[in-house]
Amino acid sequence: MAKSSVQGALRRAKFEAGVRKKGVAIHTLRHSYATHLLQAGVNLRVIQRYMGHAQLETTMLYLHLTQKSHRCHHGLSYGGLRDGALPVRQLR
Repeated sequence: MAKSSVQGALRRAKFEAGVRKKGVAIHTLRHSYATHLLQAGVNLRVIQRYMGHAQLETTMLYLHLTQKSHRCHHGLSYGGLRDGALPVRQLR
């Protein structure tokens, strides 16, 4: 499938759904997919494979963002770790 076909389909879907927000793109869907998998408890290595990331650290960015977002919405902290990030050694 061509990249332009996917972008066109997203543009049409946004229009039909009445989404007028700027910045909604294919990458937004990709990020949302990974974030929802993580929130559902899917293993980081599985998400890494689904996303096609060569390095686990790239996938771990979603962990960091998810925990930061969760903390902001619920006022939670994560054991004093900076911005809720987990050390790499705990995930391997």
